[in-house]
Amino acid sequence: MGRVPNMWVLMGALLMLSARTAGAQDRPQTIPSRDVDILYTMTRSGQTLQEHTRWRAEAQEERVDPPGRDLHFIMDHRQHRAWLVNDARHTVMEMAAPRDAPADPASFARQSDATIAGHTCTDWATSGAGPQTVLCLTTDGVLLRVQANGHTLIEATEVNYAPADPALFTIPSTYTLTAPPT
Repeated sequence: MGRVPNMWVLMGALLMLSARTAGAQDRPQTIPSRDVDILYTMTRSGQTLQEHTRWRAEAQEERVDPPGRDLHFIMDHRQHRAWLVNDARHTVMEMAAPRDAPADPASFARQSDATIAGHTCTDWATSGAGPQTVLCLTTDGVLLRVQANGHTLIEATEVNYAPADPALFTIPSTYTLTAPPT
């Protein structure tokens, strides 16, 4: 599972910040308020990789397709559940997702605006436990870039607003449930 642990770190950080937030001046919106399909680019070990993320806003569901794998993640932010789906093995691993973040899981400091993949976003620096991370988020909650310690970890290259297909967020009933690693 070579690249999956890196993905887990990024997903964990994003899940911790996924609580709906109000007051765009003090804290950003961190869950998209409308359906969106995002293609991200990242560089790992000198190799450029692409990751696909889709959101069903009304259901607060997210699907992440990591690069180069027959795996995808489905997260239900409303029910606080996550599934790792292995399409090659026809298995699914269900796990609890972190609850909404506490009232102030990190402090957000508004920085400058940027244009990424043709969309305007605002950089929000976070502080708290761990290294400073800068998230570039649109006003409607779409994450366009993540930076840590001055390095870009992931950046959107395509953003398409369109109704999401509910089938993409459904786990086939024929898949076998497996236990999470201990």
